[in-house]
Amino acid sequence: MAEPGTFEFLLDQTNQNSKEIGVIYKQEIMEMPIPQFKEFMGRMVNVKRRVRYDHIIYQPVNILQNHFQSAFRNGRDQSDYYATDKTEAGKYAKNEWYTNMSRGGAFQKSDSVIIHAIEAPVTFTGGRPTTVSAGIITDPTATFVGANYDPCLLQHAWGKNFRLEFMMGDDSKIKGRLDDFPMLSGGQTAALGATAGGVSQNGHFSTNHLTRPRVIEGDEDFRILVTPLSPVGLDLTNYGRQYAQEIRMHTVEVVQNRP
Repeated sequence: MAEPGTFEFLLDQTNQNSKEIGVIYKQEIMEMPIPQFKEFMGRMVNVKRRVRYDHIIYQPVNILQNHFQSAFRNGRDQSDYYATDKTEAGKYAKNEWYTNMSRGGAFQKSDSVIIHAIEAPVTFTGGRPTTVSAGIITDPTATFVGANYDPCLLQHAWGKNFRLEFMMGDDSKIKGRLDDFPMLSGGQTAALGATAGGVSQNGHFSTNHLTRPRVIEGDEDFRILVTPLSPVGLDLTNYGRQYAQEIRMHTVEVVQNRP
């Protein structure tokens, strides 16, 4: 098993009989451009490839600049707050629907983790769900689409109104709008149907705002901060439902002493 801060890889991938292993250090990984790392990733051994996720929940109100919130700060079986209400009334319990991070939203002390992509999928549908509880759609039955409600316009405004920052401690390492971190697997946009149809989603093929991988050693302090940009707010009142903004990190992880 690799030492913390190092990663193992096959020295000769072309020879199927060769099992000789090399070791590469964290700094060497972080100096690779993303296309080079993607190629190298296929040679890495004794690692797990994962998609880590967390959610930030917004109520249907006018979303102001003080409604910022950080993802990857609280894990499963912990409580968190709506971005739009940080009082006890805005507190909710997190489970695996919200995040697949462990307690504290951090990695374990013995882990070494490479982050090679970040996604912030923005999806609004023409039909609003009947019931949403703490961001979770519990009754997906579509309700009436208001005459002034356009999911494509809302998705356009949402993607441009929020700044996403990958933070290490208090240092901002990566920054951009949500539109700069779209779904990597493609997206979909459709016209409105008869009463409650249509979907608008930000998705682009092979787009990655990261130019080089980031490496987290153990329980290093990191988070993804999402901050509204508009000084007059983005009014979600007519949407009429809570909205759960998902944040994803694509990782390669060396997990020490655990299955």
